[in-house]
Amino acid sequence: MTNGSNTPQDTPNAMMMMDGSDGADITVHATEILTPQDYEAFAAKHLPDFGYAIKDFKTFTWNIRNWKKEEEMKSPTFECANRKWHLKHRYAGDETDWGFKRFFSLQALGSPTEGQKRPVIENNSMDITVYMRVLDDPTGVLWHTFNGFDFRKETGFVGLKNQGVTSYLNTVIQVMFHNHALRKAVYQIPTENDNPSKSIALALQRLFYHLETSTEAGTQSEGAIDAIFSAEMKSYFHTQGMRNLAESFEHYTTKEKIADYGVENSGLHDAEKGLEFHSFAPYLVLQLMRPGSISTSFYLLPRQKVPLGYRLHAVMAHFGSVNKGRYVAFITPDKGPPAQKRQVFEDNYGGTLRSASSQNEISRAAVLVYVRESADEVLRLLLDESIPPPLKKIIDDQSFFEDQKRKNKEKKEKNTHLDIKVVTKRTFERHEGFDLANFSKVQWPVSELSTFRVPKEEDYATFKRRIADYFNYNEKEIRFWVIVNRVNKTIRLYNRIQDDTTAGAESIRKENATPSGELRLYLEILNKPSKPDPPQSMLIFLKHFDQSKQTLLGVGSIYINRKHKVSTLIPVINQLMRWKPETLLNLYEEVRPDLIEKLKPNFTYAQGELDTGDIICFERALSQTETGDLKSKGLHTEASSFYYALLQRVVCTFVDSSNKSFKFDLTLSKKDSYEVMSNKVGKHLRHDPMKFLFTVAHGVAGRPHVTLKRKTNQTLVEMLAVKEYSKPIVYYEKLDISILELELNRSLDVIWMASNNRRTSMHTFVLKKILAVKELKTRLSAVVGRPHVEPEKIRIFQISEDGRAQKEFESPNMIYSIPESGHIYAETMPISSGHLSPLHGDRLLDVFHFSQEFNRIHGVPFKFVVKRGEKFSDTKKRLQARIGLSDSAISKYRFALSIADFKQPLYLTDGTFSIDS
Repeated sequence: MTNGSNTPQDTPNAMMMMDGSDGADITVHATEILTPQDYEAFAAKHLPDFGYAIKDFKTFTWNIRNWKKEEEMKSPTFECANRKWHLKHRYAGDETDWGFKRFFSLQALGSPTEGQKRPVIENNSMDITVYMRVLDDPTGVLWHTFNGFDFRKETGFVGLKNQGVTSYLNTVIQVMFHNHALRKAVYQIPTENDNPSKSIALALQRLFYHLETSTEAGTQSEGAIDAIFSAEMKSYFHTQGMRNLAESFEHYTTKEKIADYGVENSGLHDAEKGLEFHSFAPYLVLQLMRPGSISTSFYLLPRQKVPLGYRLHAVMAHFGSVNKGRYVAFITPDKGPPAQKRQVFEDNYGGTLRSASSQNEISRAAVLVYVRESADEVLRLLLDESIPPPLKKIIDDQSFFEDQKRKNKEKKEKNTHLDIKVVTKRTFERHEGFDLANFSKVQWPVSELSTFRVPKEEDYATFKRRIADYFNYNEKEIRFWVIVNRVNKTIRLYNRIQDDTTAGAESIRKENATPSGELRLYLEILNKPSKPDPPQSMLIFLKHFDQSKQTLLGVGSIYINRKHKVSTLIPVINQLMRWKPETLLNLYEEVRPDLIEKLKPNFTYAQGELDTGDIICFERALSQTETGDLKSKGLHTEASSFYYALLQRVVCTFVDSSNKSFKFDLTLSKKDSYEVMSNKVGKHLRHDPMKFLFTVAHGVAGRPHVTLKRKTNQTLVEMLAVKEYSKPIVYYEKLDISILELELNRSLDVIWMASNNRRTSMHTFVLKKILAVKELKTRLSAVVGRPHVEPEKIRIFQISEDGRAQKEFESPNMIYSIPESGHIYAETMPISSGHLSPLHGDRLLDVFHFSQEFNRIHGVPFKFVVKRGEKFSDTKKRLQARIGLSDSAISKYRFALSIADFKQPLYLTDGTFSIDS
């Protein structure tokens, strides 16, 4: 946007760039000032390049010369790609957002913002320029949100859900599935007598079967998988760093001369070491980074005359960083929307993707799959008879896979059907908790609700008849109320469905703004169906708090007159409960879970602001003796305090860490201490409560993560991640010793780093927390040294939070000072790193690893001595020795000096740097 005078708002700036290679020149580039009227250049700078051909490009400037004149403004029409467009936005009291999340305040529009010399609106005028590109989308799904997208219908395939860090496995399975010969061979594996819960072969057959869409012809499985994947060779070496596949194979088969090779009983001899391919598989899987076609005939011994050209079949690419990301498979399809060649090739060379959706991810081809051009059997489409009938019978057997088929059916019906959950009087009477029922909050017991799946377009009369038949009611004797979530986080009646409505189930759901995917109804039984509701009446629900049983349960519902006083309800309740007429009651309104208000008997219901669907809780008024007796037992005497206890209630799942199939639920309080939780678990398992070790589970996979400490001042809600819609999971381990004794000790897993900064082994020690780190060094020296390592030469450390340095623990430090989070490492300072001489200006620096970009840190940092006055070429040789790299490997490394967090790194070259420069 520009102001009314079209004055450019960009200010001049300059950028300095320095290449990291030898003999680099420093160049200064002045950035050209772009205005919105430089249409092509402005669009090229600000519109993301998706790599698609541009069919049409138009710009249009809307000149607004009287900004305050109208609340609703609409631009003149402009044309692009043979269609007419206009800009429009309305700001009103009931439409202040329209999906936009960021706004200018009115004051900001009329004043220059930071970095600008003039305001957006000047003299009540402004220009809004739109830049519109129409792209040629060969895939047809560039702008598709895929909500409601039928992948099987449109593409012929379905995907695999990520079960938590399974994206690599998912892509491998998808690639293997599209190897038709392999799929056929898998189908032929005999699994008729396998246990479905333990057979990996049957699980793979089931997976392929469910991924199957088009089916076509096959062979026997014996030897088939070997024929697809096997190659014959004499030895194996891993190669890396080659520029292309030809160089990789050339390097792979190059002979290596070895001097003074030791031969048993024969002494030292000069020798040659190499590799020879005798045959190639029709299906090659290569961990390379450059896609393309290849020919392998040259590398076969003896030479073969058969054509051995290969074509690229699939690319498995990694998107993300060194520490996290996801895998995606690009596969030559039988049908469906194609990926662009740019997505498969250019985007996967390795580098940063910069687009509207990629969020600057690093993309890199991880695995390439090639198919021999003469190997038709690998990609030949399968016929239905390729799946053996016994296997079909096993997979289709209801006793094995009923649950999976039910889930598939539910998923298929998600877009066409609607779930109707019905709350009845019986449901309400069995519900102990807030609201009419508990639909999904697992921190309390979830209500058992009758659920009906009906077509979304099914009319009200039809599904009412369906539900009436299920409960054995005459449809004229019942009616339904829609249940909704109120703003105050309660669940109440909202609207009664009129019997004469012709609306469908989905229309009723939308009209009443109920949760997407389901319609919640309350079934009311009419005492006198033909009699109309009395005037000024409203339907109220009643709950009874029984102090003697410490229960809060629903009683039923009644119609009351909103003009009547609250006190008129007391004789009605006494009659309903068959209590004496003179029984005194306390009445409360369940406003919301954390607000239970005592009702005033002399107020009318209207004065108390009660309405249809509200809930009134009643209790008997106790004598002082009864109250004192209950309090002495630690019981609740009033409904309000019991409601508060309910609010603190949480259901936890406890899992045996040694046998994860054994688990159970316990209802606890958020206010419970560690001791209370341990006592309840001990009582349930009949085990000493002081002999448990509890571990909290976090993350998608729900694995043990953090050990719970036995603290007297910590409550359950502080120890666990308590949420409304998921149960906290706690793993427990039965101990042979008391937790008190265990807490005096610390179990330490120490990773031993070799002199070349590589992990070599892990050692576990159990030490008293009050011992010094020196004791840990002594224990380490006894198990890691050949030759013996002196304890004082061992360094114990953890990695700093930013991953760039070691956090060392000196010998006098106590064991308890080592943080429990993070790995513990140990090493000795190698001689190749040099000797530290502070008097000569030497410095001990931390060296860390990064990949491509300075902030992509990985690996374990190490200490290194930098000598004063030493040229970097000599420093580099010592670094090479420190990390144990060959000359060819070290040539691919870049080295940089981290000066400060807010400054760019200084890349080092062999001849231009020393520590005193």
